[in-house]
Amino acid sequence: QEAAEVSGGIIGTAKSVLLGANESAALSAAAEEWISVLCTKTVTEALIYCSGIKFSRIEYDPFFIYAMAALRDRIAVKLGKTELLFYSRVNQIQDASGNTLSRLCALYDAVYSAREEIVWGNASPYPVLCTLTEKHFCQN
Repeated sequence: QEAAEVSGGIIGTAKSVLLGANESAALSAAAEEWISVLCTKTVTEALIYCSGIKFSRIEYDPFFIYAMAALRDRIAVKLGKTELLFYSRVNQIQDASGNTLSRLCALYDAVYSAREEIVWGNASPYPVLCTLTEKHFCQN
């Protein structure tokens, strides 16, 4: 199921997830930590965290897909849903009170756009991630 979710329908990506379970787990953990930092820490801490996000070009796609799944679950919990895709339990989700539904949805859209820019547009990851972080923290 995880391979199907992460692959986005691309057989090669699904095969890579199935064959590289350790790599997939590391990307999943990194994505969850990044989203947690964005949702619970300060802008300075989030920008410092972004400086440590360094993957190969091919690893960014599953990283962003995991990040979007983590955000999807945060949005679902805000809507009162209990069916989770990324987390196994609701109490695993750390959240700060400033993360309204609209703010989480905007962050989801920003992560999706960052994925497009980095994975498909070949943009440099660090500036894209820093811009996403600054915009997230500047939202009212």
